Amino acid sequence: MYSQNNNNVSPLEIYSWEMLQARLNKAMLSLQYGNKPSEPRNRKRDKQPADPRLQLCTNETVMLSVFRYLTKNERLVAMRVCKAWERMAVHPSLWKSVNASHQRIESAQLTGVVRRLPETLDLNWSKIEKEHLSWLLTRLPQLRELHLQGQALEVVGQLYTIHCPPLRLLDISFTADLTDANINKLFSPPNCIRTFQSVLTTKMVDLKELHLAGTLIGDDGVLSIAKILPSLTYLDVKCCLNVTDLSVVFLSHPQTPISSNLVNLDMRGCHQLTYASFDYFPSLPSLRKLALYPCWNLPLKLLQHWGRRYGFVVNSDKILEKFK
Repeated sequence: MYSQNNNNVSPLEIYSWEMLQARLNKAMLSLQYGNKPSEPRNRKRDKQPADPRLQLCTNETVMLSVFRYLTKNERLVAMRVCKAWERMAVHPSLWKSVNASHQRIESAQLTGVVRRLPETLDLNWSKIEKEHLSWLLTRLPQLRELHLQGQALEVVGQLYTIHCPPLRLLDISFTADLTDANINKLFSPPNCIRTFQSVLTTKMVDLKELHLAGTLIGDDGVLSIAKILPSLTYLDVKCCLNVTDLSVVFLSHPQTPISSNLVNLDMRGCHQLTYASFDYFPSLPSLRKLALYPCWNLPLKLLQHWGRRYGFVVNSDKILEKFK
């Protein structure tokens, strides 16, 4: 008889029907297929030598030299091959210039531009919000050329910040409602100057080329440019109907630094210019190209006569060009 008081004997294990069926299935599978012998842990797997062609395809130096011969669309296709090619296809050395003109700029485009870190960014006539441009300027310190034709005044106003990169070229042509007061503020030193900066200068102090075609600036705006931008060599104010002979006086004045550095001057379509302005153009010693045609008060024959007197010739584009 089995004694209930015997503590040395453990109670019998009672299995349910599901547990018995699971054990039976496991045993049947083991008999049918057999157990796969496990490999020893200390055994090292034989490594096959890597294909040298595969190593070349993932070498950044080699692939960058190949990607330079691809077009923009071909690079976008190459980015879909693998993660290594996606990273190399957006290398900044391949994207010195990014053209996003006539497009609607969304978050995806902003991220793509920042990944490429271009030196030249073309946003002419694109639909971009002022917050987006401000976000871009703070993340593109290497940017040197910026094209913003046809943008709203509030978008162009985002350049008035300490985060604006030191541009060499700026094109804000055909900006609506851009007046002399806006020009003076845009190129003035920003208010939020850091404490360790000893000289309060504008972020545009090294600007070489400025395009203001089709805006509402006048003589006061040109005077501000002549005072604030001493390194300017190219000034484009064509179709600015408020520009008069007084602007030429400001640009050629010997006390303004721009007078000795200005090389190209485009004043086509400034119909308030008269023959009196010709007395001041010779005071620009570095001037090599002067565009004045068409202007209502300056016929082409008059330009040719003045050009022969001061060593200029009218080229095929009707631009006065200095003799070499």
